[in-house]
Amino acid sequence: MFQLFDANGDGFISPQEIIDALEVLGQGISLQDRSNLFNLLNKDDVVTRDAFMEWMVNRQDLDIRADLRQVFELIDVDGSGKLS
Repeated sequence: MFQLFDANGDGFISPQEIIDALEVLGQGISLQDRSNLFNLLNKDDVVTRDAFMEWMVNRQDLDIRADLRQVFELIDVDGSGKLS
């Protein structure tokens, strides 16, 4: 996955490389994700492999939570916030 995002093959990922790769994959990037991404930049304004992997795991966790929330809302027919 890292190599896909590292377009120039320098062993690091720039914020623009991440944004471009996500758009190619049809994922896009939210303002919150952009903010989290820029927090990962090191002193050279690039993202290391380890920081990238951590960001992707956290991003996927948020996506899963949003999906689960939508499923719960579909099942919660009376809108009570409880399932019985």
